[in-house]
Amino acid sequence: HNQPGPVRGMLAMWQRAKRIVRSRGRQLLVAAGAAGAAAALAWYLSQSRGEDDETEHVNAESDSQAITPSETPAQSNSETDFADRIQMHFEHNQVACDSAVLYQLSALQDALCSLADVDAIRTRLRRGAEQAAQSGKGATEPAGVPSSSSASAPAPRSETWEDEKLALWSKLKVASFTRTIAAAYAVVLTNLVVRIQLNLLARHVFLERSLREGMANADGMETSTILPRHTQETYLSLSEYFRADGLRDLVDEVNAVCERELNEIPLNARLSSDDVMGVVAAVRAALELEAPSGVPRSWTGLVVPSAVPADNRLRELILETIDILESERFAAVVSETLDCAFDFLSAGISTAIERAQCGGVIPFAKLIPSMANLSNRVLAAGEDGLLKRLEGVSSVDELSSLVYCSFNETSVPA
Repeated sequence: HNQPGPVRGMLAMWQRAKRIVRSRGRQLLVAAGAAGAAAALAWYLSQSRGEDDETEHVNAESDSQAITPSETPAQSNSETDFADRIQMHFEHNQVACDSAVLYQLSALQDALCSLADVDAIRTRLRRGAEQAAQSGKGATEPAGVPSSSSASAPAPRSETWEDEKLALWSKLKVASFTRTIAAAYAVVLTNLVVRIQLNLLARHVFLERSLREGMANADGMETSTILPRHTQETYLSLSEYFRADGLRDLVDEVNAVCERELNEIPLNARLSSDDVMGVVAAVRAALELEAPSGVPRSWTGLVVPSAVPADNRLRELILETIDILESERFAAVVSETLDCAFDFLSAGISTAIERAQCGGVIPFAKLIPSMANLSNRVLAAGEDGLLKRLEGVSSVDELSSLVYCSFNETSVPA
């Protein structure tokens, strides 16, 4: 009763597995298969990053921590010894999850910089301001900042620099909020989906390889891997779908909502932290609640392709993943982690307003660059990043444990 959750779950799972195998007239001998999960992670990292020094370091670390077949408790009938190895396997797999999610951050940042490109708008503003200054126009305002007379009203259709500048600033405010808010969602979804995938795969490899090796020892069968390597590789490549397709759809959604919510706020408006977070909260509600019912939305379409694979085992893994993504448990974990993410954004916005030293409020135009830069903190890999903050969300660990321990009789090979 004092054993950690993953151990209790896996022991219960193992007892059921043994009963199933006994009913088929085969003796079950315990054997661990953690090396399979480690190999899958090694492939995942090498495909994403290439064979550079850091990958070799991560792979070497995975290999050194894995439970290899020679270390399995096949010679022991001790449930306590087996429980210790289950816990070691589970903990090693969480380290693998940490490494995989951490690597994803740089890829997400590159993708978001392209999809919500604030730098191109900033460059055009800077060059336009320089050209206007050279021609004697716009000399009364700092470079690129909209004049107070034009910031409070929509620009008329004309070809003057002031009109173009106002239009560019309108695009910049939407792109800045889009990049940072989309970054928060991307980190949360990537963190959860990678953990679901690796824990689900680790559980399948552990159980199925253990059962196969037990049957081989009992019946003289040739031991083989039940989940083929190409199936594992294809399943893990789902994260590439999110970066290539799902993230683009997410950014489009966030951009449309931000444009609607920010359209009526003039650039010279003076906003408090509560004002800004009120706008962010409205964006979040529009993104997360289905209209008009108000029920939480599904995230499955962003992270799992709709096409059904021909590979039966791959299809089983994907369908099991979809079941998890569509569950009430996952919806609750997403909500809790997004609460943490938006608290992170709130703290960053408050800091930006305090640093402006404008008496607790800030001109909207002055906040926009800070909002764009906040996305870098959201995607940071160090102590100041959102991912580090998410480590404190206990429901993420609980979900990982449940996915790792989940078991039904259809998971046992026939």
